[in-house]
Amino acid sequence: MKITETTAVISIENVIVFPETEVLIYVSDERTIGLIRERVSSAKPVAVCAAHELKKEVSHMNSSIVGCLASIEIDSVLPDGSIYALLKVHQRIILLKLVQNIPYVIYTYEDLPDFHDHKAPIFSGHVI
Repeated sequence: MKITETTAVISIENVIVFPETEVLIYVSDERTIGLIRERVSSAKPVAVCAAHELKKEVSHMNSSIVGCLASIEIDSVLPDGSIYALLKVHQRIILLKLVQNIPYVIYTYEDLPDFHDHKAPIFSGHVI
């Protein structure tokens, strides 16, 4: 049985994240900074997805979005209040349903495990 949970979502322009990676992001939006500070203080994970996927979903309300679940740390705070945050990406998830969009986006999600079909050939071409 799949377990559905909720989490806040950070959408990132022009970056695709993968499980078991770390990504340093620059954040200047006050709402996103508030989200990051709240998640850091509560030690709760955040979902990360491509910004174009989230915009498409919110405008069409049709399909689910594949993203990743990550822990987050504040790397540094700049004099203007913007921050660098480190995302430590853990696992792939699927965002299912928009729960809230003010002050930031929250979705329900389920784990989306990676799988490997052991019957499929790893390489099916010819080596010369």
